[in-house]
Amino acid sequence: MKLGYQGIEGSYSHIAAEKIIDKLKIYDVEFVGLVTSESVYENLVRGKIDIGLCAISNNTAGIVTETEEVINYDKVEKIYEYELKIEHNLYARTNDFVKIVSHSQALAQCKEKIKKIYKNIETQEKKDTAIAAKELRRDEAVLCSTKAGEIYGLNLIHKNMNDNEENATKFMLFKRRNTN
Repeated sequence: MKLGYQGIEGSYSHIAAEKIIDKLKIYDVEFVGLVTSESVYENLVRGKIDIGLCAISNNTAGIVTETEEVINYDKVEKIYEYELKIEHNLYARTNDFVKIVSHSQALAQCKEKIKKIYKNIETQEKKDTAIAAKELRRDEAVLCSTKAGEIYGLNLIHKNMNDNEENATKFMLFKRRNTN
């Protein structure tokens, strides 16, 4: 079975996918990182993956518009919902960074703490937290999961950058609708 998810290895969607598969005791799963909700949806509708996983909302930053804008419930149906506690950590290659990069949701979930601690640091949106970690430049820091920071060999600068200690994201597992 192929499970497509937003992001790449180390993304929160990847972490949620692994936890869901373990919880549902589904075996022999191939995880396919598809970066965007649109790509997950398109691959699911075209039959290139069997199930798809997308973030749908966060209790701090609200609806994940990237998903909301592309999912057509005439073609796919929800099969499982999962909530994952999210802890964004700040990682960098060096301590001399001038910019913080991450997915728009991560930046929104850490906005107040960034303003308070890193007043003069600009932020920039990227497609995914783990992609931002993987492609991180020397003058940047990234908000991402511990898993992404470790996978991509980054140095932990600041643990738990969330504005909300109870920060959590709901993920939805989808399958193609039967058209019979």
